Amino acid sequence: MPEHPDESRAPGAVPGQPDHSLCPSRVTAPPLAPADASTPARAGELQAYTPKLVGCHMTVWHGTVTQAGYELPRPPGIVYSTPITTGCGKLETENAVYCGADQKVYYATDLPSILPTDLQNARFVVEMIIAHEFGHAVQARTGILISCNGLGRTASTTAETTTWARRGGMQAVCPAGLISSAGANVAGRP
Repeated sequence: MPEHPDESRAPGAVPGQPDHSLCPSRVTAPPLAPADASTPARAGELQAYTPKLVGCHMTVWHGTVTQAGYELPRPPGIVYSTPITTGCGKLETENAVYCGADQKVYYATDLPSILPTDLQNARFVVEMIIAHEFGHAVQARTGILISCNGLGRTASTTAETTTWARRGGMQAVCPAGLISSAGANVAGRP
């Protein structure tokens, strides 16, 4: 398997710290983070709420991505409750996906039902899932997603393929963590 690049050699890198220009340690606080925020429960409410979430992510990520030399169009958020056909093919329910073929974020209303019981009704579950899928949108626009997918396809073992998929998935968690941190700060939580 190809070695992970030595990120400490990137231009402007701080010795001993990798240069993560697309995953800064601090971000602009999103505009949608009230102290008593609650996630809408019904599909219609979620469909109206999702563009607001995507707007938050655009506020947080647009500057960082464009400063790195990439474009970041606003991906539409599509909420669905029955199987749906996308640019990436048919999506079943109990799913959330960023589809690079049509550049949309999809979220199935029944997705929380497959989470552990203690997380099914946790605050900000939808927001974290949408943030993760938005992370894949950032990856797609910056070449990270296609690189991980390509390296996974050229891997010689199932374990290597899984490793590349996990790396891509974990890197997409970056936007979820940053936006939740920024939102918590706006809401007065550490």
